[in-house]
Amino acid sequence: MIQIEKIEYERKVSYTDGFKLPIKKRPIKISQGYHGPWSHCPFKMIFPRGEVVTDDTYSVDFEVPFDTEVFASKEGRIEKINLSEKYYEGSDFSRGIRTSPSQIIINHGDNLSLYAHLGTISDEIQQDAHIKKGQLIGKTGKTGWIGPTPHLHFEVFGPYGYVGTRLSIPCNFEDYNKSLEHSQIGRNS
Repeated sequence: MIQIEKIEYERKVSYTDGFKLPIKKRPIKISQGYHGPWSHCPFKMIFPRGEVVTDDTYSVDFEVPFDTEVFASKEGRIEKINLSEKYYEGSDFSRGIRTSPSQIIINHGDNLSLYAHLGTISDEIQQDAHIKKGQLIGKTGKTGWIGPTPHLHFEVFGPYGYVGTRLSIPCNFEDYNKSLEHSQIGRNS
């Protein structure tokens, strides 16, 4: 049985640049930003053979309807494609984290970007395919822990420290100059 628990986890982070917003829908609505109160936090999963730490602190949930087009934020290579039809709309953290979404991870060399809660993936998107900045990669859908608000989960993270570990890092979007801190989101208007 897998145990999941939120943890306190502090580390130094630096912002990374060169990203564009992964959606073109305007106005931009963010349902959960950096240091978000629901799932954008550090946690560990404890397996019979060890544990894995994941830190989603610097993730952004863009509030968009299902079937919203999603675009590559930066040029890179498809690192991973995960397809899922499971979803969970509740508020239990442990159950939500266990509900894997359809997602794409793009490797940019110095970091990776993750796009989660996809409903469909574009036909050109295949393992190891080269992706251009702004290229359509899929559409949002009802997969993973979507809670009460349909959204695209986006994050940038550094290279894996060890198998399965994901530590998010903050990024600057060249086409968005407002704060991504959750506590500032309501003040962005």
